Amino acid sequence: MRRALRLGVLAVAVAVVCAAAYGSPAFARRRRRPKPPPPSTAPVQISNQAALSSDHHTANVVLTLRCPSGATPVPIKVTVRQNGVSGVGRSGSDYSCNGQPQRVVVPVTSSAGFHTGSAVASLSVSWHGSSSTKTNNSTSNVTTNASAVIQLV
Repeated sequence: MRRALRLGVLAVAVAVVCAAAYGSPAFARRRRRPKPPPPSTAPVQISNQAALSSDHHTANVVLTLRCPSGATPVPIKVTVRQNGVSGVGRSGSDYSCNGQPQRVVVPVTSSAGFHTGSAVASLSVSWHGSSSTKTNNSTSNVTTNASAVIQLV
């Protein structure tokens, strides 16, 4: 009799444990993958790496820019600061303002020279322009200031 009682209690305990482990809803057991972040619509993004020249006096900072359609391309001023050393560079204006993302490389030079490691890159740009259609005349003025920690490699 005691043996049957023990087996009955053990069977109930196993059933409770199994129900707790497998009784959760399917959506709770399913592993969810995080959604990738949406693509940025920022007018300018600074890449997280910049290549150093062989003499370490120039850092080639890569920008992804999306200037508004109809705006006039202008040089973009970029500054890199690293442990008291700073350098400044300007892009050309040989890109198109068409609203599509474009890659622009800005050489930033410093007479003191940079070294591999972390640095802070910042930029400032203002685009101005206008576009005209049969039904709409519009002007666009976009000013962007951005900064990011980058790795000089």
